[in-house]
Amino acid sequence: MVLVDSLGVADPRSSSGSESRIIRAGYGANELYTRFAVESLAAWRQLFDDIRKHLFHPTGVLWFADPRNERLAASREAMTRAGVIFEDLDAAGIERRYPQFHFAAQVAGILEPDGGVVLAGAAVQAVVQAARRIGVEFLMEKVCAPGLNGEVSTDSGIRLSAGTFVFACGAWLPKLFPSVLGNVIIPTRQELFFFEAPPESDDFRPPRMPAWIDDSDPRVPYGCPDIEQHGVKGGFHRLGPRFDPDSGDRVVGADRTAEIGEYVATRLPALAGARVIASHVCQYENTHSGDFLIDRHPDFPNIWFLGGGSGHGFKHGPAVADYIVGRLEGRVPEEPVFTLEANVAPTARSVI
Repeated sequence: MVLVDSLGVADPRSSSGSESRIIRAGYGANELYTRFAVESLAAWRQLFDDIRKHLFHPTGVLWFADPRNERLAASREAMTRAGVIFEDLDAAGIERRYPQFHFAAQVAGILEPDGGVVLAGAAVQAVVQAARRIGVEFLMEKVCAPGLNGEVSTDSGIRLSAGTFVFACGAWLPKLFPSVLGNVIIPTRQELFFFEAPPESDDFRPPRMPAWIDDSDPRVPYGCPDIEQHGVKGGFHRLGPRFDPDSGDRVVGADRTAEIGEYVATRLPALAGARVIASHVCQYENTHSGDFLIDRHPDFPNIWFLGGGSGHGFKHGPAVADYIVGRLEGRVPEEPVFTLEANVAPTARSVI
């Protein structure tokens, strides 16, 4: 087995680079993702235990929204069926538990105490090291689109021989397969910010502060506490403009910095005016619905697509791996929402 990667392990230009990723089980009515998250968290924790590295921080994950929010209500039902432990909180309850947050209007919240934050870049490195230990070869090359016979090679001329090829190329998938995926996967520009936490206080570090998702705001702000002195992370889950992962501008503008600063000052008043110590531009690779794309190439049965992470793919990595291996071995039934057919027609995004 060979893993081909043009950028190297955990490169910050990839969708799985950077410092941290939230793992949560709340996905509204999309119970498939709730179950994937539960399975994946157990697998991530097992890997980290096996290698004796502290790469998961059980910060808890707090999701809050308008009390009438349908996703919140559906999440309660799905998590109950999946056996996920959670606690219901109202605005007053959140502010008592986590006085860092302030609410000008009523919200309802779900706290997942077993959720948390994975150190993403280090976790990707750990996965590659584990793969190498079982014999996987790592090849730092740029893969080319398959030829007319379904043959695959790299841009340096190395021919790759295998019965099956899985293209898990993130935002580069529509560039490799423009005629098939050009209107199926849409890369967008997304910004991340890290705010300096008050050095004299632990209020913005775990366990005093959870990771959070603010579904009361149409921009869907989210963030993580200050972990390993990276700063308090914040961003918007809304989709940014279309983005080219090779040539797109990766410098964050002052207007975006001001926007997230205004949000933080409102929701986390003690951070009003806090210094932004780092900012990054990354990309989502979105399907129209937000569902994953895991399916065969329509013309080459030996080639599979694996993509459409849509800003939430990282956490599900172990479950996605189990799914595609099961599909390749013929022992796992097809999930209709992952098919190319389901993702071709534009539709409203349903997976948040």
